Amino acid sequence: SRQFVPGERGDLSKTEKLVYRGLVENPEMTDTELGKTLPVSRHTVAVIRKRLEATGLIKTALVPDLRKLGFKVICFYHIRHSTKKPLDLTSPARPPVMNNNTFFIASRKYETIMLSAYRDYDLAKMDNIRKIQYLKENGYIESMPTIHEYSVNTMAIIKGLTFGPITKKILGS
Repeated sequence: SRQFVPGERGDLSKTEKLVYRGLVENPEMTDTELGKTLPVSRHTVAVIRKRLEATGLIKTALVPDLRKLGFKVICFYHIRHSTKKPLDLTSPARPPVMNNNTFFIASRKYETIMLSAYRDYDLAKMDNIRKIQYLKENGYIESMPTIHEYSVNTMAIIKGLTFGPITKKILGS
């Protein structure tokens, strides 16, 4: 699928903006399918897509199907760091909160959001305990992180990254 990547907006033409939005809002569509949906040809979609990829405004990202890989649980973590000793996730030594289960992380000085996947609830619980213990013992948190567990099998959308609305806002269209 294709994803929006922040970059220079530049002066995109009306057609380029149209195709850009189409690509972002319909990442699963082929150039042919998008050409049938938009008032432009498949060739125009392909040419503009290649230009957008070359300039870094979009990129292709592979998103695995966690169900098919045998994962049963996704945990969402919201960690508020201690103002006295914030956790540095940029250091080369990976802290235990960033283990092989973690597939998404967004962080700033005093706050981190993470997503981790597990094969069952017991593994999720054990990892949650290890993460909290590490954060507490090292003084990285002053309050308990927020942790939500979700069953992968009952989720309606797993990879529903929706960049259409923000793209529309950025492009002013």
